Amino acid sequence: MEPQNPTTSPAKLQYTPPGSPYIPLITRSPRPIFLTPLFPSDAQAMTDVMADPAVNLALISPPTPYTLANAEWFIQFSLGGNADLPLCSLRVGSPDASGELIGGCALVPKDITAFESILKAVSEPSSESKDAEEKDRSCSLGYWLSTKYRGLGIMKPAVAALIPWGRQHCDVTTVKVRVLETNIPSRSIITSFPQFILQDGFAMEQWPESKGGGQKKAFDWIWEA
Repeated sequence: MEPQNPTTSPAKLQYTPPGSPYIPLITRSPRPIFLTPLFPSDAQAMTDVMADPAVNLALISPPTPYTLANAEWFIQFSLGGNADLPLCSLRVGSPDASGELIGGCALVPKDITAFESILKAVSEPSSESKDAEEKDRSCSLGYWLSTKYRGLGIMKPAVAALIPWGRQHCDVTTVKVRVLETNIPSRSIITSFPQFILQDGFAMEQWPESKGGGQKKAFDWIWEA
């Protein structure tokens, strides 16, 4: 049976018994896929995926070579409220820590301090999230996926679930994504959403020498409120 179109069927935010948020995704994977937070136990799985050149070399930020220490540092940094908004991981099998981390789909705030009261309300639903002060709640979108799980229609429903969640639960306003000209699969995901508007011109990204160096042409899209 053809899977339901995730762009027309809103994904529902749910919670594990201990209270961890997650969204089940409709994909072509034979095993269930979830958008979840990171867990401290994800370090080895993150290392295994990020050490794959097909993943690592396509991303500008992760170190090369990628080690367990790199994963442990990033997870600690993220769980400390210094990086992504809470729903940022793609997991197979189960939405809790027993599920296997296979990728990421995250909203990265331009100014993390603009989300402090909102993130407290996300982790503590009884907390008040209103903030009278006008703040910059724009984010960048980033994603990556294990090569073992590509071709299963995972990333598009992940993006389709993540951005509405960010807007509804975290007051995200503008979402920007930058994609390399040569990354055709990633561009096809972004251009499948009419809400993403291609910006004029292009950017030249200086790629790390450890990843081959040189400049790479990239395009920007913006999803606005």
